[in-house]
Amino acid sequence: IELTVGKEVFKPLEFDFEEHFKYSIGITVDTVDPIEIVLSFTASQGQYLKALKIHPSEKILVDDDNEYRIALFVRPTWEFYSKILGYGDSVTVLSPNEIVETIRNRVAKMAEKYKN
Repeated sequence: IELTVGKEVFKPLEFDFEEHFKYSIGITVDTVDPIEIVLSFTASQGQYLKALKIHPSEKILVDDDNEYRIALFVRPTWEFYSKILGYGDSVTVLSPNEIVETIRNRVAKMAEKYKN
């Protein structure tokens, strides 16, 4: 009904989104340093991952009839763990040991919830 033009001028935000999310999976950005994480997938899951990478840093280490192995250079955030756990028994975390242990502990807690 009524418009008032103010004197404030829009100033674009100068922010490098690509750099900010460079080592993230999803939108969570943590302050931990990025690390190399090695994942082994079933060969059939590998066919899907070739078409839709997990992260731009992804490097293929093994791609044969038995295994699809990749290395990622990322920050292990909640979204990273959620993504990896979502692959179920199609993935095995090979390294580093701290990530293997975190996945092992989460899977054990999950299994405990389904014991009779």
